[in-house]
Amino acid sequence: MKRPVSAPALYPSVPKSRTLRSIPLANTQELTASFTADRCEQELVAPARTTPHEIKHLSDIDNQRSLRFYQTVIEFFRGRPGDTRDPVAAIRSGLREALVYFYPLAGRLRELPPDGRLIVECTAEGVAFVEADANVTLAELGELLLPPYPCVDEHLCDFGDGKEILAKPLAFLQVRRILSRNAHVPPHARRLRHAPIPRSHRDMVRGEPQPTVLPVWERELLTSRSAPRVTRAHLAYEPLDDDVMPTTPPADMAGHYIFFGPAEISAIRKSLPESLAARSTVFELLTAVAWRLATLPTIVCA
Repeated sequence: MKRPVSAPALYPSVPKSRTLRSIPLANTQELTASFTADRCEQELVAPARTTPHEIKHLSDIDNQRSLRFYQTVIEFFRGRPGDTRDPVAAIRSGLREALVYFYPLAGRLRELPPDGRLIVECTAEGVAFVEADANVTLAELGELLLPPYPCVDEHLCDFGDGKEILAKPLAFLQVRRILSRNAHVPPHARRLRHAPIPRSHRDMVRGEPQPTVLPVWERELLTSRSAPRVTRAHLAYEPLDDDVMPTTPPADMAGHYIFFGPAEISAIRKSLPESLAARSTVFELLTAVAWRLATLPTIVCA
């Protein structure tokens, strides 16, 4: 029997469950809100200034067929006291500025023959943007703002077939005003590894002269040699002979949303040796916990 691969020494043990705030996937909050989003016509938001028209090649990781889909994210933002700006206009303007730096996101995906490898043509056509309004408050949506959201279809704009990604905007955003000048932003984005974009967008909305984190493309770093050379066996990717996960019905699984706030991050950091605690980033800490949670079922079953 194959044994699970143990985590590297950097990865700390998962803190005791009392340090993690978790809520079952079957949310217990009463979903009493009912509303209909009043949407404007979909538009394209392009970069605020001229950007290079060029071809960007993607890596082997980006070209995995399993990643060819749009991923939905829903975010809620409270208005800042004293800020009288229209939230939709501010978000649209900040998006235009962010796309100047992240201009490949304003382009379109193409396939190259003969194997259908993906490239990004930087056309500056823009991302899809829908302005909307809803007569509902954050409190009516649920105190904890967790899925399942009431009237979920009203939170999202139409982006067609989520598995059809060619010659379409790489991101679809619906920005909806809710009562008390709050904003709700559910973007659908192609899995193009553009994690810095949301943070950079927020920087520009706040009026920063440029994003805090500037983009680095360099997809060639994640591309194999033309004749790949196997240097060692990656046992973590080998299937287990007695893996019960694929055959376990979803109804027999327990799911929870886990919150990692400042208190949880501090608890994880304290579980590390002092030499690692001082230099481990939040990303590394969360990766460590994710690894432990992912391997725990196989360890228990073994």
